[in-house]
Amino acid sequence: MMFGYRYVSGIEADLAGRLVAATLHQHTLGLRDQAVVVLHAGNPKSIGLQITPQCTSAFLIAPMVLTGAALLWLRPRQYKRVLIGLAVTVVLLFATNQLRIVGLAALIDGVGFKTGYYWGHTILGSMVSVVGGGASLLTFVYWTMVHGQKAPTTPGPEWTDGAR
Repeated sequence: MMFGYRYVSGIEADLAGRLVAATLHQHTLGLRDQAVVVLHAGNPKSIGLQITPQCTSAFLIAPMVLTGAALLWLRPRQYKRVLIGLAVTVVLLFATNQLRIVGLAALIDGVGFKTGYYWGHTILGSMVSVVGGGASLLTFVYWTMVHGQKAPTTPGPEWTDGAR
């Protein structure tokens, strides 16, 4: 788990640095080896945001991978649906975390570190994580359980009242 966290959080820091730089038009660095996003890099008032184990998408991806593995074990013939569902879910969780980091950086940039970090991390970040995590979970359920299933075209005996 620790290897996965370090790898994923490094990628997240690198990509978040690029996204923050592009969206907020500021010199920002993503330090992959340290999992840190440096806002206003090169400025004496630069700020470093470290992506901790609790704040990385790996924290949410791990349970989905375990669930996907269990589904593959229980339903091996459905492997395509499970793997596609897992891939789409991982992308959504990763994108959700990137949105959360960019929102945090925007609030810090807009209202200052203390207020921006509080609102960006605890309020906005939590809301984005809950909505994105919920959407990811629903997507996973849809792809693994519903997608590709054919609805019955004629009513079966369970749809009738018993009279024939």
